[in-house]
Amino acid sequence: MLEGLATARGAPFDKYAMEESRDSLSRRLRNTGYPDAEVFVGYDTHVAAHTATVRFTVQAGRQARLGPVRIVVTPHEGRPRGLNDAAVGRVAGFGDGDLYSEERLERAKRALYQTEAYDQVSVRTDTLSVRADSSRIGVTVDLAEGFMRTARGGVGYGTLDCFRATGDVTQYNFLGGAARLDLRARLSKIGISAPLDGAASLCPQARA
Repeated sequence: MLEGLATARGAPFDKYAMEESRDSLSRRLRNTGYPDAEVFVGYDTHVAAHTATVRFTVQAGRQARLGPVRIVVTPHEGRPRGLNDAAVGRVAGFGDGDLYSEERLERAKRALYQTEAYDQVSVRTDTLSVRADSSRIGVTVDLAEGFMRTARGGVGYGTLDCFRATGDVTQYNFLGGAARLDLRARLSKIGISAPLDGAASLCPQARA
């Protein structure tokens, strides 16, 4: 808990460093199972000795674990749901019984966004599901799915390629999981190369 703090024995007395250390301690506690942790800082100065004593008082509270974990998915309008709960859980990286960690919940939110399968992602603690002993904290993962498959195409003209075309297809729930499949295709020299020739008069420069 004390490793790398801005406040350390022998360092200059610095109130800003003390606040930074207080925030670091609070964050470390909230990432190791203590959602209600609070840290208070106090100090005494000894003018004659040119020293100061700094105290960090920690009220950690009860250590908590996650659970129950609810996954609520709103499919894209008019389409069936894409990713199942198991796939969502694998991407999120946490489940029932895991030690509470604010950092883990934030990482889960980023990971779900990065799949590009969802238009909206919310990962929040559910205080209504906390048990009486406060050792469990419920989590709701609320997702709004986007399109599970997208396709794009384009056409163009170049001095050397004559006519050309490109196409991209992306599947966001390949094989029913959270894997992403990207397929890309490109055609060039359309009109001057077999079997798509027949337009050589439109691209005289490409024949040179």
